[in-house]
Parts: sequence; structure tokens; C-alpha cells
Amino acid sequence: MSKAKPNAKARLGTQLRGQLQQAYDARGESTSILFIDYSPGCRQDVVFPSQIEFLHFHHVEWDSRIESINYTPLKRVALIAGELLGTIVDVEITMKSGEVIWREVKPKEELAAGAASRANLQILIQTQAAKNENVRHEVWTEDQIYREPLLLRNRIRAMRWLVGARDFVLDAHEREVLALLRRLKAAEFRHFLALGESTQQALFGAAVLNLVRRGRVLSDLDAKPFTGRSKFYLGDNDES
Repeated sequence: MSKAKPNAKARLGTQLRGQLQQAYDARGESTSILFIDYSPGCRQDVVFPSQIEFLHFHHVEWDSRIESINYTPLKRVALIAGELLGTIVDVEITMKSGEVIWREVKPKEELAAGAASRANLQILIQTQAAKNENVRHEVWTEDQIYREPLLLRNRIRAMRWLVGARDFVLDAHEREVLALLRRLKAAEFRHFLALGESTQQALFGAAVLNLVRRGRVLSDLDAKPFTGRSKFYLGDNDES
């Protein structure tokens, strides 16, 4: 994965073209499709070289237990069978507990190719390097990514609201959302949209979803499709 490195003097379209060109060049002879999306956690655009990594992105961005995410971790080196070998993990995650996770995101078919395959050699290196650094190493495949398909679809839809509000400060909108929930205990998505004029509705929608992303507000997005009647409510640890 590669994180955007925008040039403040360049237009947005120029920045994205340059970023995508770097990602295309990094593929070498591969013909995989690239995916690009905005990361609210990093506040930058990120390019993903595969669909499985793009879908994994929607899991980590909505995991409120995570403190920070690094989509461009440094190369890891480990001594394997007397040989110094290096590889790059896909995502480095720092949890709010302080635990650091190096995560490899790969299709199952790559892992099933055999112990001598390049994918398995990378994982062997990462596992050993993780032991050396006292961090946790994980491998995610389709099994983890597609485990809750409804929730994944809802997160993908909800992310569009956050992307649309990327250039706005939502603090005031979030305060109004929390004030409404403290009065009513629970509310539907359409109720938050009604907090403002038509030009502000999208920002109130993004505000409540951003609070869900950070764990301040709970929802039924894991059980029902995301609609105007989706329900949101405060958790037991609400910070007044």
C-alpha cells in the first residue's frame, strides 16, 4: 500500500495523478487494478494494489480500538536460516492499549501455494521480525475480511459520507449530534440530517458516522442495512 504525499503547491488532480503513477510503476509487470480512497484515520489518500487490501482498509478505519494506522510501514529484516532477509508488512497498527500489530493482507490462494512460495517466505520473515521487535504479527485473508458482509457493505457506504466531508472541521456538528443523543438516548440517521439546513445535512451525517468510527457512538450497522432509519445511540462510557 502507498500513502499519498500531496504537494501543497499542486492541484488535487495533479497530486492524485502523480500518486497513482507511482503506484502503477511499483507494480512492475503486474496488471492488478489499483484502488484509491481517503483515510480519515491518516487524513490522507491511500492507494491499494488489490481489492482485498482495499476492503481490509474499511475494517481498520472503523475499528475504534486503533490509535493510529501506518499504510507504508518500513521494511522489516530478520535472520532466517543464517540469511538476512527483508520484507514489507502491509499495515502497521498501533492499538490504544499500546500494542503494535504488523498485519499481512493476502488472498488465501497465495498462502495455499506452498511453504516455498514468496508469500509464505514473506510471512516467515515478518513472524521472526515481529518476535525480534516484540510486536504481534497477523495474517488476514478473505476469511476475516468477508466475515460480516453486511457490516462491510455498510462501512463502505458510510465512508462516502466521511470522504465528502474531508475538508471540513466537524467538531461543532459532532457536539450537536452528541447533545441530541443525550436528550433522546437514541436517534435515527435522518434525525441527524435534520439538525441543519440543506447545505449542512451532509456534514451532520458525516459527524455522527465519524463518532461511530471513533467509538463515541454505537449503531445497528452490524445488523441492518444502512438507511435513513439506521439507529444510533450513546455507549455506556459517554464522555459528557
